[in-house]
This record gives sequence, C-alpha cells and structure tokens, in this order.
Amino acid sequence: MLRTMTRGSDDVGGRVARGAKGERTRTRLREAALTSFRERGYDATTMRAVAADAQVSAGAAYQYLSSKEDLVQEFYAAVVAEQRARVTAALDGERSFEARLRVAWHAVVHVLAPYHAHAGEFVAVGIRPGTDANPFSEASGATRRDAVALLEDVVAGARPAVPSAVRALLPEALWLAQLGLTLFWVADSSPGARRTHGLVDAAAALTARAVRLARLPVARPLIVDALTLVERARPAGGGRP
Repeated sequence: MLRTMTRGSDDVGGRVARGAKGERTRTRLREAALTSFRERGYDATTMRAVAADAQVSAGAAYQYLSSKEDLVQEFYAAVVAEQRARVTAALDGERSFEARLRVAWHAVVHVLAPYHAHAGEFVAVGIRPGTDANPFSEASGATRRDAVALLEDVVAGARPAVPSAVRALLPEALWLAQLGLTLFWVADSSPGARRTHGLVDAAAALTARAVRLARLPVARPLIVDALTLVERARPAGGGRP
C-alpha cells in the first residue's frame, strides 16, 4: 500500500515538473519571438531562429508553437497583457470616461512602439484571407475577447455611468476603433507617434460626447443604431468579436 502511494506521488510530481518545465520552455519561446519581431520583423523571423534564440531544439519548439502564425498569436496576447497592466495602474481613481478611454488607447500605442519599424509586416499578414493571424479569426478569439474585456472595464468604471442603452455594445465598438487607430499608427512617421497620440485624444473626446448624447432621448436612437453596426463586424458564425 505504501509503495503504491509513493509511486502515485512520484507520478504526480513528475507531471507537475514536466508541466512547469513546459511552461518555462513556452515562455522562452514567446520572449524569443517577441524579441525577433522587434529586431527582425515578421518576415525575417523564422521558427528555427526563434528556437535557437530560446535555446530549444526546432523539433521541441514545434510541440508548443506550430507555425509563425502561432507566434503572432503570442504577440497579440503579449500586447493585450501589457496594455492591461498599464491601464490598470493608470486608471486607479480615474472616473471620467473620456480620460479612461484616453489611457487605454494611449497605452496600446506605447506598448506597440518597439515594433513600429516592422508594423506594416504584421498588417500584411493579418489581412490575408483565411489567415489565423487576422484579428477577426477564430484563432484570435481568446485575445480578441481579452482586449474587449479590458475596454469593458474602462466603460464599467466610468462615472457618471455610461447609459445602459449603449453600454453593452460600446466596448466592442471601442475595440474596432482601437484597430483603426493602430492602422493609423502603422503609417505614422511623426516623432514619438505624435500624430497618433493627437488622434487618440480627439477620438476619445468625440466618443465621450457621443456617449453623453446617448443620455438624451432625441439622440439616443441614432447612437444606438450606430453601435449596432458593430454586429456586422463580428466574425462569421456569430458571437462576440
């Protein structure tokens, strides 16, 4: 009986160790991929180079990440995670919807800044028909939902509260607007992305005014109709972006 329990404990310990080792390996691969994207860009990054930089055999690397498009998913997830970290710290005590939105949108521009030299390559791969790297693809679903959830928090913490008539669809609309701002940033050659940051301020102010208008019965139907266009941008098959 004692031998059976000990063997079982060893098996569990082995599985935990292998799981922990696997997560460390995946983390090394992720960090190597992000570094390669910053320094080499998407086009020049290869799975073999990422594996070498992470000190992992190419065969082992493919057990965790099967293609360059998987590396892009890791990139998307890292951007959202860092954006959330920046936003969470900056929004402490901030209640103005406009200010909260500015923080979120400025944050994503700052997070993306180290990748600016090669940003066009990510756009090129992301818009290819059928690619998993497309932000609207099924493969991008988890990261997309995380990004929308962050903007839900931005909306939920605003005071005065965002009108209930627009509260449900607003985060998805804000995410779509964020994609548009990101595309503008890709082509922005101004120092420190000054033009993009200026556009963020203007877009946040305009959005806040639209939200305030939604409190007025005469304007509310127009704002709601505009937000329902978000449903047309949802991925095929329904569900949230």
